[in-house]
Amino acid sequence: MSRETCRFCGKKYDNPLVLFDGARACPKCRRQITLRDDEVDFKFNDQNIEQFEKAEILYLESIKSISNHKSDELPRDTKFKIKAAIKFATEAFELGHPEAAILLSDMYFYQIDSFVGDKDMDLAERYRLAAWLLVSVLKDNEFQNEEGNNQGDAFADSKIKERAARKLKTILNEIAINQIPVSPADFESFRKTLEAYFPSMAEGIEAVNVSKGGYSLIQDLLRMDDGKRIVGSLNGTRPVNLAFINCSVADIETAMEDSTNYMSLYRQLSKSGDVYIYLFRREAGEYQWYSLRNKPEFKDEIGLKRAEKVFLGVFASGGRRKHDKDVLPDGDSLTRSYSNIISHARDNDTSLIFTDDDFAFFTDKKHKKPHEIILNLERYLENR
Repeated sequence: MSRETCRFCGKKYDNPLVLFDGARACPKCRRQITLRDDEVDFKFNDQNIEQFEKAEILYLESIKSISNHKSDELPRDTKFKIKAAIKFATEAFELGHPEAAILLSDMYFYQIDSFVGDKDMDLAERYRLAAWLLVSVLKDNEFQNEEGNNQGDAFADSKIKERAARKLKTILNEIAINQIPVSPADFESFRKTLEAYFPSMAEGIEAVNVSKGGYSLIQDLLRMDDGKRIVGSLNGTRPVNLAFINCSVADIETAMEDSTNYMSLYRQLSKSGDVYIYLFRREAGEYQWYSLRNKPEFKDEIGLKRAEKVFLGVFASGGRRKHDKDVLPDGDSLTRSYSNIISHARDNDTSLIFTDDDFAFFTDKKHKKPHEIILNLERYLENR
């Protein structure tokens, strides 16, 4: 797999940093590679039309080659075409071509990039990005025609938006039917956008809760391997440093009582000094922490009900970085920050899972200590 070159700093890298929210960033300069939704301004000009046409031709040739190839390993020429198609489509999208957004959406939805080694992104994140790209097309009022070419008239705009809407409907139905664990807040936002612009297409798409359950996330993050604790990520490729799992008290109890695949959570914690688990409960408008270490009576002691919604905080050193003691809630220095971070997760009805890549991204020359990285992360969430 060839190395990528950052368009900001010009340095080469093997793999981008993949952040908790799906954004990609250069590991050298820490600049985000992907655009935010407020940066999308669609238009037609000679430059983005040229890039889009290159991407479309290479994409169609790649699909034909993949369908005709019977072995698992694709020819080098096909891999080159896929990477080039992704590159040109990304450039055309960032230059504002609306059909490039649709093409990129197809690439995420059909996992074309996985053929050239980008296997880190899980299915839910692929679907979320595919839907977001289509939503960005629907929300743009008018595609400007900058250089007098034949593209960009009102009729063509409506046809592009209609095609984006049909593809968005397909993705949302796929998420709902197969319970792909996309954030319910994201799912509902996408569904409402489709309903606002193409009401008839949104009919029959239920606003279902498709978030991954708290117990399932606890299993993913605190699984055992040959009797030793490993702190994994949702796809098992990037170690987790910090997680706040949106769950119920019953989810926690079930995970602790599961003796088939896991040792007792309490027994594990008493033997491990590199994983700390806290329960965060909303009290008087802020989240207060309770250590679960060696406290099997936590539910009765705190006065919790099994159905009560809480957050399970996992502080781990499963990756490159060890947590300083002042990063743990016991130190009180970050209590307000953790409450703000968890409130963001609660407002979006989701869990937040931060890996090595996040800690690398939120590290800079002035903020290298773990507690400073947490403060950078908090500021990032506030500005989203």
